[in-house]
Amino acid sequence: MIDILSTIKEAAKESSAFESHAAKELSLEERLLYLQGLALIMNANGDMHEEKKNYLLTLIISFEVDESIIDSFMDFANKPDKNIVQSILKYFKRQPIAQLFLFDAFMISVRDGDISVSEKNIIDELALQFEVSKGLYSDIFDFFCHVRNKNWQDSALYFNTHLLQPKFFSHILKYYEVNFNELTQRSKEISKKKILANTKDKIKYGFNNEVLLPLLQSKISRREATVQNGIFISTDMDDINLSSIKLGYDQLKESLYIELPHLINDNDLIEYYYNSLGITEVERYMLEDGSKTVISSNVDKNERILNLEKKYTEGSLIDINGILFGYKKYKGRPDIVGLSYIYSTTMKNFDHIKKYKELMLHSSLTDKTIQGTLYRVFNK
Repeated sequence: MIDILSTIKEAAKESSAFESHAAKELSLEERLLYLQGLALIMNANGDMHEEKKNYLLTLIISFEVDESIIDSFMDFANKPDKNIVQSILKYFKRQPIAQLFLFDAFMISVRDGDISVSEKNIIDELALQFEVSKGLYSDIFDFFCHVRNKNWQDSALYFNTHLLQPKFFSHILKYYEVNFNELTQRSKEISKKKILANTKDKIKYGFNNEVLLPLLQSKISRREATVQNGIFISTDMDDINLSSIKLGYDQLKESLYIELPHLINDNDLIEYYYNSLGITEVERYMLEDGSKTVISSNVDKNERILNLEKKYTEGSLIDINGILFGYKKYKGRPDIVGLSYIYSTTMKNFDHIKKYKELMLHSSLTDKTIQGTLYRVFNK
């Protein structure tokens, strides 16, 4: 027997959640293109499953489009019009909302139980034509898988690391009755290892403009930054000439895009990215290299004394209040190898370490014999 009460509740829940679907804010013409694009995927197998029709109908209703139009979408799916397909490709090219379209494409494909090879091939091709980077496309699919499995902790990772834009997926969280703010806060507290693992995967071929783009785009979308004459302007960082990192900007769509793959060498820019994720210099070093031993330390009550976690060994690095330092010894002078505490000069101390690119060491509080120099590994 059909559970009518459950059906009514589920329908009401879905309808309420999808009212906040981000594509609802598009113009009528753009909403129709969005829906027609999804209709293309419905018929990838030559069999338009009833559950897929229902998903499309839910979107039609939430987009405030006449329900009767679904018949024309079915006709379009059976016999696609090339001009309309070209309009779909043109509109979503380099559009931030393309990430939501691709997510919906996966959602509609799986309504019959699984995503077929033909459906996946079509979605792959659409992502390519929309010029969605391979990294972002992979993130969209991974996020979809986490949502489908209700793995909310891992799904929050994509928002905490600026990979996906939360405004495009709020309706999904509402549907599953997940509080976004609570989720991201809880995720920040327990998912540092996941953030580091995700970042390590992103930079395995070097820190490039594809890694940086989502962060810059998120700042534009949140109105925390703007682009004027090709210059990215934000109050909390230096201006960036986008052409210098091979990024372009579509002013009409307010969208950044990759002109050419490009490795980023600007340390300030790289540091800004890591800081935005809460990644320390030590964690950055372990991501990018990690070949040397890192010794932790703490500043003594006497701020000229630094206590090392263990005796210093040659070639090791020292973590001082989250800042990573290397050590340079001088020929013919004493060094710090084998010591478990070191001394700054009388003019500087370890409590103000953030101010220094280099810090010369004395042999003791009273012995001013130079014992080498500490230098910042990531020199600012």
